[in-house]
Amino acid sequence: MKKLPQTTGEGNKSVEDASHSAYHSEFIRAPEGGSPSRTIFLFIHGILGSPAHFNEFYGAIPKSFAIHAMLLAGHGSSASEFAKSGMATWKREVNELLVKLEKEYESIIIVAHSMGALFAIENTIMHEKIRGLVLLNAPLKVRIRRAAVKNALAVAYSSYSPDNVSVQAAKSKCSVLPSQNPFVYISWLPNFVALLHEIRAVRRLIPRLTERAAALSVTAFHSRMDELVSKKAIEYLRHCPFIKVRELSQSTHFYYPDEDIRQIIGIIQSFTFV
Repeated sequence: MKKLPQTTGEGNKSVEDASHSAYHSEFIRAPEGGSPSRTIFLFIHGILGSPAHFNEFYGAIPKSFAIHAMLLAGHGSSASEFAKSGMATWKREVNELLVKLEKEYESIIIVAHSMGALFAIENTIMHEKIRGLVLLNAPLKVRIRRAAVKNALAVAYSSYSPDNVSVQAAKSKCSVLPSQNPFVYISWLPNFVALLHEIRAVRRLIPRLTERAAALSVTAFHSRMDELVSKKAIEYLRHCPFIKVRELSQSTHFYYPDEDIRQIIGIIQSFTFV
């Protein structure tokens, strides 16, 4: 499993950046023994995230199954590189990868967090080989709490206590390197505005998931202590009665205690018994 890169001195900034990129890199695992797998698990991270968000889950999937955890453009790098990318690129990347995977596998299971969950819902309507969704903190209704602002500032300026597990999790799962230039963050605004538009678009698509109900299993997890996603997001998912909604009692948007991780793993593993 990848280890979290450690902060180094200014003189070792290039080493730190390389370690950061390695930790937040794409993760691909072929089936063990070279035998073809009929099923692949596709992991899609959220905005500012990376495949590292799912590190606790990869090892729980039997080695006879393929895994592809994608890294969206502009992630895993600098704040300025993130600003150069955007919603259109990310959506194209997800769709193009799914087109490729549909040619190689009989079924695709998507595990997705936050913005990635929006892409998962949207593409499930278009790609019939998607058989299962595990949605983590789908941001169908945003509510920014004070804790989210405090966490963001702490991560951006590396000002936090190592005992604060919520901030530590946000730090470890943020793939975009912080910048000491506050004006760089202003250039991120178009990406977050586009995210709000995507949220509204996906809300309208949710009822169409019922068209796939006979061949699709969906479980959505909502963190009770989520600092970014409102509990009202669950109401949009309930437009489709076949979607199973579960609440993670001790989790935040980025932090999952062991008990909640076991719940998520249980659902992911259920797709390996089919």
